[in-house]
Amino acid sequence: AWPFANRSGCFWGVPSISADDPAFLVAGGTSGIYWRGETWSPQVFLVYWALERYDHIPVVKAARRGLCAQQQTLLLAVWDAHHHVCENYPSIIANQTASEFDCTGNQFYMWGGLSGFIGLIEAGFYNASMA
Repeated sequence: AWPFANRSGCFWGVPSISADDPAFLVAGGTSGIYWRGETWSPQVFLVYWALERYDHIPVVKAARRGLCAQQQTLLLAVWDAHHHVCENYPSIIANQTASEFDCTGNQFYMWGGLSGFIGLIEAGFYNASMA
């Protein structure tokens, strides 16, 4: 896994804002913490694509692989515990085990599956040039 994960208490690595931002997970407006630090699969997918473009750099390749492993663990932990594919996921788990947390948004949302799709790409089950 990526060696820099879990800094600043941000367990899943790709929050919607930086974990050191003063607004991180602070409720605001009518949306609560909706876009203030949760992990969103479409954003993770874009990060994956960006990392893939620089695959020739070993540390970037390691980051991409770590991101895939991290997101697969996140998706499967929630699926195994609750059978949910989330709109968004918590970025931190505090003192909880993976099976004790659940979605922070809708419990069945189509783009939540992108966290698993990057693992399929990584394993070679999908290649855009084959589509």
